[in-house]
Amino acid sequence: MTRRGQWPAGANTREPKPFRCPGCGAVSSTPIKHDHTQKPKQ
Repeated sequence: MTRRGQWPAGANTREPKPFRCPGCGAVSSTPIKHDHTQKPKQ
């Protein structure tokens, strides 16, 4: 094992297609499932 927090070998070689949430613009490597019924306080 290498340092803590390192990705396993080969985990980052392939570029995953990012999923973008049209509601808030969040980008994730996995499909985002969150509702926008509650607006975040700003």
